[in-house]
Amino acid sequence: ADPSVRHVRPELILPPISKGEPSMKPKIAVYGSGTIGACQATLTSGNGYPTVVIGHSKAGLKRCRETISQNWDDLIAEGLATPSNKAGAMALLTITNDPSALVGSSLVFEAVAENTLIKKSVYDQVTAYCGTDTIVASTTSSIDANILTDLIENPSRFLIAHPFQPVHMLPLVEVVCHDHTSAETVRTICGLLEKLHRKVVVLNKSVPGFLVNRLAQALFRESI
Repeated sequence: ADPSVRHVRPELILPPISKGEPSMKPKIAVYGSGTIGACQATLTSGNGYPTVVIGHSKAGLKRCRETISQNWDDLIAEGLATPSNKAGAMALLTITNDPSALVGSSLVFEAVAENTLIKKSVYDQVTAYCGTDTIVASTTSSIDANILTDLIENPSRFLIAHPFQPVHMLPLVEVVCHDHTSAETVRTICGLLEKLHRKVVVLNKSVPGFLVNRLAQALFRESI
């Protein structure tokens, strides 16, 4: 089991609904099946939200499912979850390379590579299947929000929600706005993150390094 798990308060993760019990919570999408996407999906499905993960290759989708399963096994080993919790959460997951599975999503976390061309392709797919009002939250750790906003139709529904790894265990999330982010978008994403038991810090404008990495670099410079 991951030794870092033992230092996390159990209440940071809610037990999911039991397997077979219908969820009344809205569907959430995670676009990206890498480590961040898998851990984000662990968090949302683990809190009872039907979650669809959109990936690319069959190998990547397989790794994603294995990562989520292992996340739960680590939690179970540390006494933070039960096998029935895992079964309930896994039952809420859809992991696919078919972007049409985005249909009906209330919100999309974008967790793909730090490449603007790839991200634009994702935003175009979200618009095609979810329309121009569905909120998109990028998990980017390095790209300025004002750069990404030029890549999406109706940028008022876009912002950054940068988590820290492992996403399902570390509660801090930096919510980074841009010049056109609507107040409703901020309220919606912060409301969801709080329901997911995250500790949210909101930046009203995008700055290099956001908050944590910016402070970390300053401390590093002082140390030398």
